[in-house]
Amino acid sequence: MITREQIRQCKDKLLERQMELITWVEQHQDMHRNSLTEEIGELASFDNHPADLGTELYEREKNIALVARAEKELTQINEALHAIEAGTYGICKTCGMPIPLARLLAVPMTDTCKEHAIESTFIQESSNSNYFHREDEADDYYVAYNLYDDFPPEEESMITRIQKQYDAETGEIYHERE
Repeated sequence: MITREQIRQCKDKLLERQMELITWVEQHQDMHRNSLTEEIGELASFDNHPADLGTELYEREKNIALVARAEKELTQINEALHAIEAGTYGICKTCGMPIPLARLLAVPMTDTCKEHAIESTFIQESSNSNYFHREDEADDYYVAYNLYDDFPPEEESMITRIQKQYDAETGEIYHERE
């Protein structure tokens, strides 16, 4: 069982990280609220090269994703701080066993032991397995996209139509050369 001093160490780390994230989110959250034209400082966007706009759009989307990740981490920190106040901090929410101090010091917002954190990660990855899966081919792993197997019949027919249209358009260009 961890001592009050060890819990205080973890709480200090949590509060420090919380302040860092709050400051960072406040600085970056409003960056995407302006229109793209206002953000790049141009009067109109039609005179810019499309690649320039693509770069700006990429940076905007990256910033939105980073803010969302920081907000998720803030939620985890708040849950850990509530667990400290409730007296349940340092206990795995899955098995009820104490979480090792080394793990708590390394990842103070954790609520699972190492074994159950791995299971949780696997569950998150497997929830995406409907469309993406790993296949073993010549001892190399790659991710394959399963376009047809997981869609309902009405969507499959739409996908089939798109594929036929694509084949028809590219067939005229590529297959005539063969």
